[in-house]
Amino acid sequence: MFKFKHHQPYIAILMCTYNGKKFINEQLKSIYNQTVSDWILWVSDDGSKSETIDILKSWQNNLGKERMVILPGPLKGFCQNFLSLTANKDISARFYAWADQDDIWKPEKLHRALTILNQYPLHTQSLYCGRTELINSNGKKLSLSSPLHNKPLNFSNALVQSVASGNTMVFNQTARELIATGYCKNPVAHDWWAYMTVSGTGGTIFYDPEPMVLYRQHDGNIIGEKKGIRSKISRVRNLLCGRFRTWNAANVGALSLIKDKLTENNKEKLAIFSQLSYERNPVNRWRLFRDGGFYRQTTFDNLAMKAAAWAGLL
Repeated sequence: MFKFKHHQPYIAILMCTYNGKKFINEQLKSIYNQTVSDWILWVSDDGSKSETIDILKSWQNNLGKERMVILPGPLKGFCQNFLSLTANKDISARFYAWADQDDIWKPEKLHRALTILNQYPLHTQSLYCGRTELINSNGKKLSLSSPLHNKPLNFSNALVQSVASGNTMVFNQTARELIATGYCKNPVAHDWWAYMTVSGTGGTIFYDPEPMVLYRQHDGNIIGEKKGIRSKISRVRNLLCGRFRTWNAANVGALSLIKDKLTENNKEKLAIFSQLSYERNPVNRWRLFRDGGFYRQTTFDNLAMKAAAWAGLL
């Protein structure tokens, strides 16, 4: 078990809830059973019915209000709910961990993440994320999430792909300050935003191939892990219907607000990526995509993205 000398909480767990009564007890129990004990749990509830609130208050009564804080969410969806907690100036810790309401953490999750993050200087932004173990609504193991494919985790990848789920992410205070800038700025998703901001500003991304989260797949998931041929078809459909184009425009708009914090090289990449949306000549679009060096983690996705760039769908 970690032993901490600091009087402030070593880690703030940032949990968002919405009508989660079916699974939330298991998640809260897994947080309570972490081998790291110096944490405070902050919960932002986005308008749940009374059953979820009752469960949360029951846990708060047992843990104490100094250990678990319940706040009303902004009622603007899951992304802004997580970012509202991340931007909350009343929350102070050395590290921060996002938590979904329906997953299960392995007991060593926080210990493993903090062991890795402590290898990097606190004054530079660092983000831990990783693979997950997929389970069904009954907790039965399904499979592992899709692995990365040995391609670098950097801004060229982050602009066109989110590689890890927010339920795996732990980050330091310096990264927190960057990620918090997305609150009320409408990026597509909090985890994708975290990847873009930390990589774009020259920070460190560590992807753990060992799953530390049991990621529950069920009908109530807002976003779940998508694998196999159906996932590929879904991504192609998203490209053809212009959904990626809409997402990219939202992310570019949000990133423009922290443009001065990006590295010089990544400022250029963002400028090139921004041009893709309004360049009408397909040859020029192809050149922009090539010159920007943008890529996804699999061959199939890369081919689809290049075709989309040629067709003006990015």
